[in-house]
Amino acid sequence: MRVELFASPNDRVYAGCELALTLVASNTDSQVVRGATIAVPVPYGASFVEGSLFHDAARALGREFFGDGREIADLPPASRTAFIWKLRIEASEEPLRIVPQVFAGVTQIFGAEPIEI
Repeated sequence: MRVELFASPNDRVYAGCELALTLVASNTDSQVVRGATIAVPVPYGASFVEGSLFHDAARALGREFFGDGREIADLPPASRTAFIWKLRIEASEEPLRIVPQVFAGVTQIFGAEPIEI
């Protein structure tokens, strides 16, 4: 499974601005991925914009995606699932570090690299 995280803007953020994030998980294997859980904790220096989380174009309720993780449905070969959300930048002198966490049992994970802004 390949996991990619994108941010916009990806540089020069400032206190009060909103950062749009997209995480895409793609099944690059020939077997169905079952029981995968994805989490992206809100980093220090940012806060989640209420109502901005979408999973596959449907508004997602609950905050498990930012904590213990959200389990995704079985992912057939050559398919993908996506999460989109926003963070509000707070005053901080440190760069934001957004770190996706993927738990997928024996499924090999590619990507899932942290973003630092």
